[in-house]
Amino acid sequence: MPEQIVFRLPAAADGTYEYALLDGGGDVAGHGFAGSGELPRLLAGRRCLVVVPGADVLVTTVRMPTRRRTRITQALPFALEERLTSEVEDLHFAVGRVERDGTVHAAVVERAVMERWREEWEAAGVEPHAVIPENGAVPVDADRWRIVADEERAVLSLGDGAFALESEAAAVAVEAALAAASTPPESVAIEAPEAVSTQLQAVLAVGNPGAVEARAASGPLLARLAAAVRGRPAIDLLQGEYARRERWGWVWRPLRPAAALLAVWVAAQFSLQVAEMYRLEGESERLRAEIEQVYRDTFPEGRVVNPMVQMRQHLNAARGGTEADGGGPRLTGVLAGAAPALAGDELHLRSLRLRDGALEVELETRDIESLERVRAAIEESGALEVDVRSASARDGRVEGRLIIREVVA
Repeated sequence: MPEQIVFRLPAAADGTYEYALLDGGGDVAGHGFAGSGELPRLLAGRRCLVVVPGADVLVTTVRMPTRRRTRITQALPFALEERLTSEVEDLHFAVGRVERDGTVHAAVVERAVMERWREEWEAAGVEPHAVIPENGAVPVDADRWRIVADEERAVLSLGDGAFALESEAAAVAVEAALAAASTPPESVAIEAPEAVSTQLQAVLAVGNPGAVEARAASGPLLARLAAAVRGRPAIDLLQGEYARRERWGWVWRPLRPAAALLAVWVAAQFSLQVAEMYRLEGESERLRAEIEQVYRDTFPEGRVVNPMVQMRQHLNAARGGTEADGGGPRLTGVLAGAAPALAGDELHLRSLRLRDGALEVELETRDIESLERVRAAIEESGALEVDVRSASARDGRVEGRLIIREVVA
């Protein structure tokens, strides 16, 4: 079990908070008073329990026809309505232990009071794991009554309810409970200072209950209530809208519309990204097809595996030829030498191909004479030779195919 700190709300008149420390075994390891500035140090690494005044909380029992907690929570306000002096809508209900016979241990507190406590513990920087009324720290048992007190305050679990009041009034409360009880309890356990215990035993002797177990106890009431809790309180007020998970839910609910809009926006952005991805994939496929077609038009022979790589290899060969391997045509020289003649206004280039160390050109000219002038202009420098492979007239133009090579000395 983790170490725990139990502190009391509200703060004392001087602004300090009474607290008790429990070690890993649930035993009281310390007690004192601390200002709000000291609380973070005391809270660090410890499970936090808050004890609130029992005078503000009704702790009682009621018989219910079901043991399902969800249904009990729904029906509890109506089951207790006759015992309440305030409107049900103004009250906060908490469910404690549920007995096998359907007896439900419950607590009721004004919502306004609960809100006041919550504001105080939040202002102190506290996130409690449980909020326990003083009279909810000691379980209610119809056959076994319990009284825990110090010199100032007392908590009494009597029959079907539990109360917190001043110690000097404890004997009167026990006397009234004995008078109202249809049968006296089987036993009464008293844990109180000697003076308080003596008064209580005197009243019980007249009321003729069963065994009375009295144990003299000194020290503050809070420390002994903390020891009585030992991990799980009899009744925890942090339920419903005040439950730890539910309190975060109250923060979350106003944000739901904005979160929904954010989700729609994210979904729309995702859809746009997916659409863009498909568009780019289609564009990439189209470009790959165009590259392959350009390669096939330029180099019709051979198998196409990776047109970009194969095109790069052909271009590297065109830049360097095979001269480094012992001679051969330098295609860049062919292109450079033929370019001025092929740029004339009399012709229209249809295609250029690098093939077998030569430049193959398909073109259109006005007439045969224009084609001859192109050939003569290319061969004029003496570095290139032109082979006219075909020349045919069509629709008033002449289509020709030339093979241009470097002259080998």
